[in-house]
Amino acid sequence: MSPKPLRATVTYKYKLLLAVLTAGIIYNSFHLLKPTEIINAHDNHHVLVKHFPIFDKAKIEWWENNKKILKEKYNLPKKYSDGSFSIMFWDYGEGYKVLPETDQNSDLACFDDIKSKANCIEKKVVLTVSCFDGGKTSFHMSNGHTYLQLSDKSELKRVE
Repeated sequence: MSPKPLRATVTYKYKLLLAVLTAGIIYNSFHLLKPTEIINAHDNHHVLVKHFPIFDKAKIEWWENNKKILKEKYNLPKKYSDGSFSIMFWDYGEGYKVLPETDQNSDLACFDDIKSKANCIEKKVVLTVSCFDGGKTSFHMSNGHTYLQLSDKSELKRVE
């Protein structure tokens, strides 16, 4: 039996690599197209979300488009007497978990307003929105970028 020609082997590997890459692109595209779900809100400034946008601009646009829903459904943001507020959006991930007996190596945030033992989620903040100093708004992203808007009408600028 004669060995396969080298060209046929290279073509097969190329087609296999192309198929794997295509499958990965399709899978990730479905994830990107899923709408963001608000799962729950806790302690006046924690919001659990699924399928949150990945890119900074999309996160800020989501906030702008959903401020009204957050106010109507969860009465958020809750402002302090000086008008400031801060809201942390957490990736809901695989859902609520039970805090282990020993908290060693556990990276969970727990919410006391849930009476179930499964009242914790993995600590993964995807966006923090803060309003301060008379109407300035900052957007701190999970990737370390921070954007600042000096007023509702002013331009958004990246500061970090």
